[in-house]
Amino acid sequence: MAKCIKIVSKKDGFRRCGVAHHGTSIYPLSKFTKEQVEALKSEPNLVVEVVEVVEEGVDAAADTAPPSQAAIQGMAAPPPKRPSDPEVVIAAIVEALPCLDAAKAFNRDGLPKVGAVNAALGYNVTGEEVRAAWESHLESQQAALAG
Repeated sequence: MAKCIKIVSKKDGFRRCGVAHHGTSIYPLSKFTKEQVEALKSEPNLVVEVVEVVEEGVDAAADTAPPSQAAIQGMAAPPPKRPSDPEVVIAAIVEALPCLDAAKAFNRDGLPKVGAVNAALGYNVTGEEVRAAWESHLESQQAALAG
């Protein structure tokens, strides 16, 4: 048996932590950082729980080995495809920002690392897109503070 995270989306296609959530998905717990798991659990559009997964044909009482990656991937949604609309890409980056590890995912200048954003989204983005998303994020924060 292996610990996994089960995510049920109340809104099909809802994005959080760089993943578009559709119906029910099960991921290896290692897919998300502790901070991301907490962000997912606190999201009202998602129902999140840590579960034990057993591979078919395995006696749960006798085996503690984790399920194979193929077994886990067979349960999870397919990886997301990069949207063709640049505005959708930037919006997805903005949504992924709160799920990034503050200690590891940002450069010295405060910008999110492109590699960290790529990992969070499951597809590649450009530095220009990350910068545009970061500026949009900062503008929305400033507007929230002013309003």
